[in-house]
Amino acid sequence: MRPLPDGLEYPSSRGEGNAGLWYDKFCNQWCRGGGQGLAAWSLKSFVQGQGSDAVTVNPKLDWIQQMSRSPVGEETLIREARNRHARLLEARGCKPLFFQTDWRFVTGLGREHPVENGFAWHHGLGVPYLPGSSVKGMVRAWAEQWEPADRSMDADRIFGPRGKPGELPPSTGSVVFLDALPVKRVKLDAEVMTPHYAPWYQDGSGSQAPGDWHSPTPIPFLVVAPETTFQFGMLPRRTSDVADKNLAAGWLADALAFMGAGAKTAVGYGRMSADTTEAAAYRDEREQRERKHRQDEAARLVAAMTPGQQMIHAVGTAFEDPRARFLPDLKAKVLGEAASLLKTALKWTDPGEKSEAAALLEKVFEELGSKKVQKRAEWQQAIATLRGG
Repeated sequence: MRPLPDGLEYPSSRGEGNAGLWYDKFCNQWCRGGGQGLAAWSLKSFVQGQGSDAVTVNPKLDWIQQMSRSPVGEETLIREARNRHARLLEARGCKPLFFQTDWRFVTGLGREHPVENGFAWHHGLGVPYLPGSSVKGMVRAWAEQWEPADRSMDADRIFGPRGKPGELPPSTGSVVFLDALPVKRVKLDAEVMTPHYAPWYQDGSGSQAPGDWHSPTPIPFLVVAPETTFQFGMLPRRTSDVADKNLAAGWLADALAFMGAGAKTAVGYGRMSADTTEAAAYRDEREQRERKHRQDEAARLVAAMTPGQQMIHAVGTAFEDPRARFLPDLKAKVLGEAASLLKTALKWTDPGEKSEAAALLEKVFEELGSKKVQKRAEWQQAIATLRGG
């Protein structure tokens, strides 16, 4: 990556576009020459000014800190992506799993970038995410290293047998792991790691020792802020693999809680706990969506009915309300609608609709109607007339 030539328009601020594209492609903190003492374009720190006015300029840290000024991602796009993610799971009889970061989380540090440490961005959303392959690797590592030894066959079946070095695995596993996506815009922070023994790390000859006399080397990098919720998902490859999917889901929860996801897990990064609040919100949203679907389907069916069938349906729906048995006002309303149906149905010409109305009205008047002998005789006679008797 090099600075753009003079005269080209440069996106000097992140704006509201794809944060990942901007972060990876448009680093504009390069410095050269002048009082910095840099012979070529560089992102190295340097001291600017002299004496009491001297300040240390850290271009890498300045670039990373720009990402923490406001959350990244576009709310509408994130919602659409997580909804598609959830619908895919629901279509296979599964549901998304929600986990919230206990502390900081970072993924993609090994990617190349001018600031030395990369970051894994979702290409379409411009937000940090955890690829499905990484989720699978993390869960497999947990299952093989921390689960009982007799689970090794389960791991081979669920994740697929390991192939020989340099070869593809001989088969896939019984569980499919989806990408883990954030549920809303993501807050990022700037963090700094400070290796104290850089010469020892970089020396391949063994001549250097990890001594305290080495100067620490601050290296800034980008992290996801705590309390960020991600939506995970797993699918059984076949209908017979549901038990394997459930077993892997338990391993996922344990792996996130005790081992962590992403990089720097040895120092506590990437650990997550189940987000019950987000899970409850998903259940409520799903129930509301299913209820609306049922209502829309019922309305479609009613619209296709004849006027007589619509009247029968309306009285039957009101009669099925259990509150009509103990609420006097509701009971009177149901009986009023039933009486109106009886009066209208006597004029119908369709024998089938008249028979259907008679059967319903007999149930309504029998359960909710007056118990007086004269009243009972009147409605029995009217229903008999409706039936043609």
